[in-house]
Amino acid sequence: MVSGRARAELGAWFATVPALGIAAEHGFFFRPAGGEGAGAGGRAAAAAATRAADDGWITRGGAKGGSAEGAPPSAAAAAAGTAAAAASDDAPGDLKGGEAQVPGWRGIVVPILRLYSESTDGSWVEEKESAVVWHYANADPDFGSWKAKELLDHLEGVLSTEDAEATSGAGIVEVKPRGVSKGGVAERVLLDLAATGDAPGFVLCVGDDRSDEDMFAAMEGHVAFSPHVQAEVFACTVGQKPSRAPFYVNEPADVAAALELLAETRPAAPGGGGALSPRPSRGGGAGGVGAALLAQAMDE
Repeated sequence: MVSGRARAELGAWFATVPALGIAAEHGFFFRPAGGEGAGAGGRAAAAAATRAADDGWITRGGAKGGSAEGAPPSAAAAAAGTAAAAASDDAPGDLKGGEAQVPGWRGIVVPILRLYSESTDGSWVEEKESAVVWHYANADPDFGSWKAKELLDHLEGVLSTEDAEATSGAGIVEVKPRGVSKGGVAERVLLDLAATGDAPGFVLCVGDDRSDEDMFAAMEGHVAFSPHVQAEVFACTVGQKPSRAPFYVNEPADVAAALELLAETRPAAPGGGGALSPRPSRGGGAGGVGAALLAQAMDE
């Protein structure tokens, strides 16, 4: 799961979900599947409420040179030049279960965002560990959009010599380390699997935000044509809108329906003519656009 949310939130919310890899803050923080908290049931949920959720997390800086404990296989692969991992040598500070270095650009950006917050009713500033976000979804729509464009223009000039970039999303303007994206971490996960000889044969990539377009681009470009990752790739956006993803579903409920169909899928019997076959339906099945998407995936 790749999200722009903070790792503490994601670690607490999904502490009881087994075998779930999580990338927080657009991939700046990464916890491989099987990391601390995954599959630990109620004990993990209780612990998450009482301690910081940084156990098992690495950063793109922490993976530099393959030196971080618990780093996934791509950390070493990147050092050997064999994988295009999300890690980079100009990461704004290493973290290994502790405090990250505070980059200099934050001291420039935070006062600017606070100034815009003070001049825009309904807006506010969120300071994440790796990024800073100006939220304006609750502001006047026209005024908020105008101020967001003005802020982006302002930040483009301010950050021209900094190792950070400003991006826009649904009701937000975010400043994050340059090069951090959901596409980078999605690519990294697939390359990790390929490096361990466990490359997937089927990939379903779903997202509803503008930042998810980076994942769709990665699927369309490097991953879709990589000799290391030969998989059937299906990128899907949520809602009818321009997107790099060739598929769409109308609403989040359709995503849940599609995932339910996947959960009910098992390997086809020998000689059955296909790689996947649906399990018998338990009360009607998922239906809708999500079902149609997976039906096409199974047919192909």
